[in-house]
Amino acid sequence: MLIGLFSSALSGLQAQVADTFSDGDFTSDPAWAGDLSSWEVTTGFELHLNAPAVSDEAHLSTPSEAISDGVWEFRLRMEFNPSADNKAYIYLSSDQADLESALQGYFVMVGNTADEISLYRQDGGNTVKIIDGLDDSVDLSLVETSIFVTSVNSGNWELFTDVGNFGTFFSEGSTFDDTYSSSAFFGFRCDYTSTRSDLFFFDDVNVTGSGFMDSTPPAIESLTVLNSTTLRILFTEEVEPLSATSPDSYEWNGNIPSTVTFQTDTVWLEFSSDFPVNVSQILSISGVADLNENIMAPTEVEFIFLSFGQGTLGSVVFNEFMADPTPVIGLPDAEYIELFNASDSAFDLLGWNLSNSGDQEILTSHILNPGEYVIICDDAFQTIFSAIGDVLVVTSLTALSNTGDDLQLFNAEGTLLDALSYTTNWYGGAPFNRGGYALERANPFLPC
Repeated sequence: MLIGLFSSALSGLQAQVADTFSDGDFTSDPAWAGDLSSWEVTTGFELHLNAPAVSDEAHLSTPSEAISDGVWEFRLRMEFNPSADNKAYIYLSSDQADLESALQGYFVMVGNTADEISLYRQDGGNTVKIIDGLDDSVDLSLVETSIFVTSVNSGNWELFTDVGNFGTFFSEGSTFDDTYSSSAFFGFRCDYTSTRSDLFFFDDVNVTGSGFMDSTPPAIESLTVLNSTTLRILFTEEVEPLSATSPDSYEWNGNIPSTVTFQTDTVWLEFSSDFPVNVSQILSISGVADLNENIMAPTEVEFIFLSFGQGTLGSVVFNEFMADPTPVIGLPDAEYIELFNASDSAFDLLGWNLSNSGDQEILTSHILNPGEYVIICDDAFQTIFSAIGDVLVVTSLTALSNTGDDLQLFNAEGTLLDALSYTTNWYGGAPFNRGGYALERANPFLPC
């Protein structure tokens, strides 16, 4: 048994796993699962790997939620000098019962090429050493060690070892890692060659600590306007039905919803009045709790009911364009066209046709609200122009002639929205007609 050097650290913690194997088996109290045929309990009441004499790996796991203020202690004996092919993993926490799978959790490794005892984090198929134990500490023909690990204050780990079971624990190091805050299983895994398949022994397992304690209230993941009277709210987690379906939890413009529909993490709100068109609105939410009774703080979410129009001449106009970006004078070295919505309607630019004398571009979906601008550019320059404003990219923006060109914009139904024919005279002479300057509309609400 491990000596009680850290007994004060265990007070007040909930036991998760305790097994000395003194009952002679590992199938109950607690029940272990995994490669059952490869394991046994010896007459000396130790868990013993007794696998076929081939190179392989084997594991056993048992349920354990310990992760918060966790304490893990156990004893290990390896009757050989460990190596990269013969080593032991002790999984303190795992989200999977199969400890040979691409799991998420934390484990202690005894052995490997550095002959050390270290603490690792496993991220699916990858592992990261987070406490690097003393090299050559288990470079022994017979390894007998007691191991003690703590995790306090949600991620402060420390690894202690007593190699030789002399009664004195040595700190291999400490670190902070809160990547995973929940656990489902504790267990052992052995990698072995044919001559080491029956030389691993484990005993005196004692795991204490708390499971994941959710103290985070729900928040709004998204709010979607479905129609003129209906909103859909997606929360960041499953919410408690009574609070989530109470109409008094929601308020818009002095109105509470007439109907509230609920499903796990999603709520649909139906109001008896229509939302104003193309005008920013505020939905207030309060009192909604998650399944652990964490209540979200009063929250206000902005939304707009957009009424999409088709547009007429002058609804959306060419507001600015760059035909000759060289030499560069304060603007990106790229051609672009800027559109402006001069109307009271919102438009989806999907299928709109932008053309010049040389070619045309069919635009993809982009919501252009009243009073908003959008920059149309080649997709190679998206990052540059995104720092300036909203961007709609095309695969290859048709080159604008430096000396003059005809621009036309049509909606998806073929209605002409704007047209212009520019010449170099528009620049007003040198130096503006030599490149590097954009042309901008003086007033987007007046004919060009």
